Amino acid sequence: MFRRPTRRTAAATSMVASLMALAPSQPAGAATLSRSDSFTFTAASTGSPVTCTILSTQELPVGDDPQLASGETQVVSGPPPCSDYFDVAEVRATYREPGGGVVSEPASVGNGGFVKAYFRPVASELVTFHRVRFEDCVSSCATPEYRLPSTK
Repeated sequence: MFRRPTRRTAAATSMVASLMALAPSQPAGAATLSRSDSFTFTAASTGSPVTCTILSTQELPVGDDPQLASGETQVVSGPPPCSDYFDVAEVRATYREPGGGVVSEPASVGNGGFVKAYFRPVASELVTFHRVRFEDCVSSCATPEYRLPSTK
């Protein structure tokens, strides 16, 4: 037998749905920062300008570890000179460790316009730096260093 919901039941169901929509899908304090930048260089293969889009991402914390952070640099769009296997993506970071000391991680590099690196133990002041150097290039071959400061 079907019973029509009362106003009280409908209101309670609506409130639960609203609270579930507000519930975080990541641990409390989790933050993912990202930025997208366009970069133009002159391709050696064509002599023409090429514009690529670079996505820089920072995550803190990663998973359930409150002191684990990640940084990722990726070429996400553009014509074929943007996705050359020999393009080098870089990510590096600076942060304060739990004892208060400043850590400066060297650049991690990856071919094909992609790299992801992990940093630990991060207590505060995380800043990641992202850059791509393009192989099929005549001039202006490297992006500026894109910076993502953490909110933690």
